[in-house]
Amino acid sequence: MAPHISKTNRPVKVPLDIQLLGFIWIMATPDCYRSVAERFQMNRGTLHKIYRTIVSSIVSEAHRYIQWPTNLKKDEIKDEFLVASGYPGIVGAIDGCYIQIKQPRGDKHYRYINRKKDYAVIIQGVCAYNKKLLDVHIGEVGSMHDARVFRRSELSNSLPRLLGPDEHIVGDSAYPISPHMMVPYKDNGVLTAKQKSHNNKLSKGRVKIENTWAQLKGKWRRLKYLDMDRMDYVVDHICASCVLHNVALDGSDDEYEVEENEEIDVFEERDVDFERMKREGQVKRDMLADLLYSN
Repeated sequence: MAPHISKTNRPVKVPLDIQLLGFIWIMATPDCYRSVAERFQMNRGTLHKIYRTIVSSIVSEAHRYIQWPTNLKKDEIKDEFLVASGYPGIVGAIDGCYIQIKQPRGDKHYRYINRKKDYAVIIQGVCAYNKKLLDVHIGEVGSMHDARVFRRSELSNSLPRLLGPDEHIVGDSAYPISPHMMVPYKDNGVLTAKQKSHNNKLSKGRVKIENTWAQLKGKWRRLKYLDMDRMDYVVDHICASCVLHNVALDGSDDEYEVEENEEIDVFEERDVDFERMKREGQVKRDMLADLLYSN
């Protein structure tokens, strides 16, 4: 990445290490551009140019750092979740997270208002047990429900290809149950002991995505509020923060290898038999509940 930054930033007469330090400071703090520029002895316009160049470079390489695990890695992840939660077959935990933003441009800004009455976009993510992000879908409006965000994401169409019959991701009750997505039984006040046992063990696995969002926002603190009204800038910043999150977990950027690119479908809702998927998911969940309760 450094050669790319150096090449595209050739007109900027700031040493590369200072450019990177200024960029990291912007990503990791809520400090204004003026104070950060003064700290690193450059003008605000130069700092913003550096920031945009590096963000664009990171986003262009995001597929190297946020990627679905190989079969061997999936086995490791399943073992980690099993030891911690007692729930078999978990490849990842899924949930959405609000990223608060300033009022967007345009006359449809009201669509970004979430249930907390803040302007926000949604990031949907799947994490492994170690809190590394395996998949992200960024930029849906804050008023959108988690289930609809999921159905609009590429992941919803890819899960049957990415997971084996005994594998699944786990989410909360906002998500649609399917053979590839396990969610808790809805607590209507009359859950059986078996159903409560299932929910308890699933929750121990699902909590990892909540821990992931807390760590992401805690380390890359500008995500607590993005003072941006251009959605392309918002999405790029969030994506770059997710890449930095994974790199920080690695302690190195050498672990990932570029895999051959696959054709990516456009994010849109597909003609899927959700009722059939729901029935099959419920059957699988009942079988897992029997297994967990008998052990």
